[in-house]
This record gives sequence, structure tokens and C-alpha cells, in this order.
Amino acid sequence: MKKYELNAKGLACPIPVVKTKKLLEEYDTVETTVDNFTATQNLTKLAEQLDYNIDVKTVSEEEYVVTISAKEESKKAEKTSQAEDDSYIVVINKQIMGYGSEELGKKLMKAFLYTLTEQKVLPKKVIFYNGGALLVDKTRSHVLEELKELEDNGVEIMCCGACIDYYNVELALGNPSNMYFIVEEMRNTNKVVRP
Repeated sequence: MKKYELNAKGLACPIPVVKTKKLLEEYDTVETTVDNFTATQNLTKLAEQLDYNIDVKTVSEEEYVVTISAKEESKKAEKTSQAEDDSYIVVINKQIMGYGSEELGKKLMKAFLYTLTEQKVLPKKVIFYNGGALLVDKTRSHVLEELKELEDNGVEIMCCGACIDYYNVELALGNPSNMYFIVEEMRNTNKVVRP
């Protein structure tokens, strides 16, 4: 069994995930040391995406060891399955919908998200980045009710981690992600909807 120990402390998101994924192409097990909890969540998502085993050990608040290994029954390649024809994701990069009046744009975004909750086929995920990250903030969002409804109905809410840091977002719901996973989600889905 080939194993690699990667020290990813101090590396910005999504570099620990990208380096770990590349190493998993060559090694059966990769033990990645990171310095923040968000990185452990992102590495866990990678393991789930690859259908690999995952073990996370907390050494301290500034050191975590994440071990990802191929399952015994098979060394599966990266999943490349396409979404079903009617599946889609939604990506939102600002607080308002459209251009022009900010007041109207906020109302349109609220209406868009409400209408989304009423669709027969819900999106698999709603991904927020840049100014859109403020829509998942506990105090600055005007659409939490609609987003909670989506989440309660199985829609995964994701927000760019760098954007969370930049805007000092306190997540009301959903999970942090990173540009690696945002690109992967957009690349692997049949349809991407942008309001």
C-alpha cells in the first residue's frame, strides 16, 4: 500500500484539496495535515466525491490530520457521472437579480428563490460566491426563509470559503466550499442556472 504524507499547513483553499486529489492518482492513501477546520470539511467532500475512506484527527485547533484512502474492494477512479437530464444547479454571485434598481433587484432575487422552491424539479445545489455570499449571512440576508425551504427539501447550499472570509459572513445555513468544488460542480452538471 503506497502512502504519502502531505503537509498542507499554510496553504490557501483550495490548494490542499487539489494537491491531495493529484496525489491520490498515484498513492493508495494520502495523509494531509492542514491548519484549519474548513480544510478538513473540503477534504471530506473530496473523499465522498471519490467514494474513498476518510479519517479526520484533531491534533489541536491549528492542526488536523486527514487521511483519505482507496476502499479495498476497488480503487475507483474519479467519478465522472453526469447529472440526469432534468437536474441542474444554481449559482448566485450577487445580492440582487439583474441590473438597475437595487431595491427592485432585491425583490427580484427574493421572488426568484421563492419560485425556485415551488418548482417540480429542485436544483441539486445552490452555490453562492462573491457578493452572493451575503445571501447566506445570518444578519445581512433578505432571503433566508426561501433558502431554508430549499435546504429542508434536500437542496445543498454551498458558499465560497474565500468569499465568507472576505465579507465576514456568518453562515445561517449551508456549508463552506471552495473554487475547486465550485468548478467541479459547474463542470459536471447538465445545466447551470444564473439569476
